Amino acid sequence: MRKSAFMLMAVVLSLLLIISGCSKGSAGQTGGTSGKDDGKPVDGGTLKMAFGAKEFNDTLIPGLANDAFNANLVRMLFDGLADQNGKLELVPRLADKWEVSSDKMSITVTLNEKAKWSDGEPVTSDDVLFTYNSLVSPDLLKIGGDGGSALNTLKGYKEISEGKETSFEKTKGFEKISDKQFKLNLSEKDAVSVTNILTQRLLPYHILKDKPIKDWQNLDFVQAPSVVSGPYKVKKVQKPTTVIMEANNNYYISKPHIKEIVIQGVNVDVAPGLFAKGQLDYMMKGFNVADVQNLKRIQNVDVIAKPGDLFEYIGMKLYKPPFKDQKVRQALMYALPRKLMLDSIYKGNGVLLNGPLPEIIGAHASEKDGINSYDYNEDKANQLLDEAGWKKSSDGKRIDPNTNKPADLKLTYTQDSKTSQAIAESIKKYFGNVGIQVTLNPQDSTTKNAKLQNDDPSIDMWIGAWGGGGDDPRGLWASDAALNWERWKDAENDKLIKDTYASDSAFNADDRKQSLIKWQLHTNEQVPLLFLWTYYDVAVKSKKLHIPQDDLIDIGSLYNPQDWWLSE
Repeated sequence: MRKSAFMLMAVVLSLLLIISGCSKGSAGQTGGTSGKDDGKPVDGGTLKMAFGAKEFNDTLIPGLANDAFNANLVRMLFDGLADQNGKLELVPRLADKWEVSSDKMSITVTLNEKAKWSDGEPVTSDDVLFTYNSLVSPDLLKIGGDGGSALNTLKGYKEISEGKETSFEKTKGFEKISDKQFKLNLSEKDAVSVTNILTQRLLPYHILKDKPIKDWQNLDFVQAPSVVSGPYKVKKVQKPTTVIMEANNNYYISKPHIKEIVIQGVNVDVAPGLFAKGQLDYMMKGFNVADVQNLKRIQNVDVIAKPGDLFEYIGMKLYKPPFKDQKVRQALMYALPRKLMLDSIYKGNGVLLNGPLPEIIGAHASEKDGINSYDYNEDKANQLLDEAGWKKSSDGKRIDPNTNKPADLKLTYTQDSKTSQAIAESIKKYFGNVGIQVTLNPQDSTTKNAKLQNDDPSIDMWIGAWGGGGDDPRGLWASDAALNWERWKDAENDKLIKDTYASDSAFNADDRKQSLIKWQLHTNEQVPLLFLWTYYDVAVKSKKLHIPQDDLIDIGSLYNPQDWWLSE
């Protein structure tokens, strides 16, 4: 699932790898119990699935699965009180319903009466309290946990995370009403935190209650959970690349159609050959968008390519004089023929982005909402630069009014990325067409990112990519956000962001969407960075694998695998 802003830090390293690496006989019959594909789900078969990774970490429980491979495995093994569908709408899972109080400071949750663990034990309020206490415990943080940041608005979070308390029940963050009902009390009004809390996947209290957290990393249960609440359970782990799962026939929502799933870490370079040989049925993400046409040549597969949540941009250090004028930033947007660049560099496998939320996000603002599309317009770019006082000299070069010298902007990019190099060369060309010289500054990814974070004076602009923030703007866009590498300080922006989570109206989905749109319009006008595009996520699946269309909205995550089925 796409991460909230509070979880964004956990995916930074993987995103940086993406930024630097974007330039990047049959095994037997697989099928269901029916010999005919009549469009109706059938039971049985073995699904051979892969993620774009060579191996996985040996921690398969919530709180310790901090990479994309393990996180998707955990999605199949453990449910939360609620889940988010591809449109970021909350849907019930282990909880039957929840109600936010009129003052927006508490949530009363009623568990699904049918919800149970795979060993038949019921899911109870004790499981919820135990999970929340465990995830925030400093002992879990010491062995690789993330500190339970998704729970940071529960009363007592600070005390428990610092080891001063051990239970949210003692801090009044959790009140047990019955085995099937409880109340959660918040320390602050935060609409996004409701989603963060309810979507946290639960741990089985009756299995782990007597096991000290400091010893969890070495438990067989952590490496191969024997009791789960999700649609699949672990059958066998073959380290370091393979997990075999079998259907949880006690799954409280519905019995899964596919009997067994073999999940491997597979290098994307060898995946096409495995599909061609019938040795692979489904692979999520990892493919280079430029390879879509080649993938479509493989027999008996469907190539799914659609906009994801990862967007590419040109960053600007906004405290530097050349970028302080909004008209200059807007001019730079108009100066770029982004559609031509997208078609040339990524063969059209993406969509242009004009604001901070990609279109996969339900609250994405479009031209219908008033977003400026910044269509390529060299005349408009020149007009804005003239208005900003960036006059042309006799040789056609723009004079930076801040220095009274010819403008020369330094652009840093990852040196071993062919796509970044192509983008950099395009920027140099098209900014040059409006009189602005660009000096290219290729760096290795480690050096580049260190300089960005430390505001190295050698960097004016850079090529970057972000994603995974969901619809919570705080992680990237707030003035005090650690990942606000542009150092954008804008009081109106901070006010609009606060309206998206801390106002009473933010607890209403439609009203919150309007607040997000209003914020996006402001960002679109201010241009704190140069938005380029969202490129496609690419997945490949065998034609015999059937996945409901509603579960393919975000192909980077697993939705309802119990509803998938195989035909021969």
